[in-house]
Amino acid sequence: MKIKKEEQSKQCNFPTAIILSIISLVVSIYTIFVTIKHFEYLYDENVKIVKVSAPINHTTEYNELRVGNLFASSITTEQEVVISNLSSLPVSIINIETGYQIDSKKNKTFIFNLGEGIINENLPININGNESKIIVLKLVYGIAKETDSIIKIAGNEYGTRPVLRRLMESVHKEQKDLYGNPIVYQEGIFSWKSDVILPSNRVIFTTSRGYKISKDITIY
Repeated sequence: MKIKKEEQSKQCNFPTAIILSIISLVVSIYTIFVTIKHFEYLYDENVKIVKVSAPINHTTEYNELRVGNLFASSITTEQEVVISNLSSLPVSIINIETGYQIDSKKNKTFIFNLGEGIINENLPININGNESKIIVLKLVYGIAKETDSIIKIAGNEYGTRPVLRRLMESVHKEQKDLYGNPIVYQEGIFSWKSDVILPSNRVIFTTSRGYKISKDITIY
């Protein structure tokens, strides 16, 4: 009778042992999965351009060199770009490309690195984990044929390196933006008469691990 009880006890313990082994295996696999995901989170680059400023009030450069069919000339701006490193480890930016649009407003084609660049930093740019950095870029924007003559007259009035704000005001007073779109301008404030698609500058940052961050930036 005693032997039968021992056999029954062994039979009861056997499936319990299997269940416990399976649970232990599942827990181990889950632990490994969580560990892998944690390391991926730590080492995965997560860099974003979180903010772009309007052009900083500075002197601009006018260039009569015509590139493409859309613009008659170009001017330069300086704009602040805020880059945030949302990962835990440092990120190194090793290259930057900037280019302005040269064809139609819908089908974008860009010419890159026409004298643009970084104003306040030198490459490589290192950003610690969970921190941000402000990068000031010099960008080139094309000027439409309809407004190029206004820009030239204003340039002669304000000198060879006019303040960008004054140059833009000269165009806005003619009830146009820099691209010839009709606007309503009054006492330093303007609005477009209809929806417009503005030509843009494309900025591409590349990290040391080959991760690319890009954004299209307009002068307005």
